[in-house]
Amino acid sequence: MQKELETAESTAIRLQNEVETSMRSMSDKTLELGQVLMAVENLLQRCTSKRHGAILKHTETKKDDQPNQMKVVNAAAKADETARKGRQAMADLEVISAYMVDFQSIVSGYTAHT
Repeated sequence: MQKELETAESTAIRLQNEVETSMRSMSDKTLELGQVLMAVENLLQRCTSKRHGAILKHTETKKDDQPNQMKVVNAAAKADETARKGRQAMADLEVISAYMVDFQSIVSGYTAHT
């Protein structure tokens, strides 16, 4: 019985280490995703703010916001929220792309006339 107890304890420690490693990995990935989403948001803000953004503002990004009635902590709700943020980032990137094309056209036209 002592040997079984030691085996069970060893297995428990190994499984606990695997869970901790998995949690660290998931935390790192979540941090990276958050950084990417914030970068997209910052780029969109830089494109649409200031005078030049107001002039070129031809496409509005549609906010995919739905008010959070309560904080839900289950995995499915978090996955849905992550997917929603991903869709919003993709829509924002389309707007950023349009601004970049517009700015490139302006610069090309300006250099052609000078």
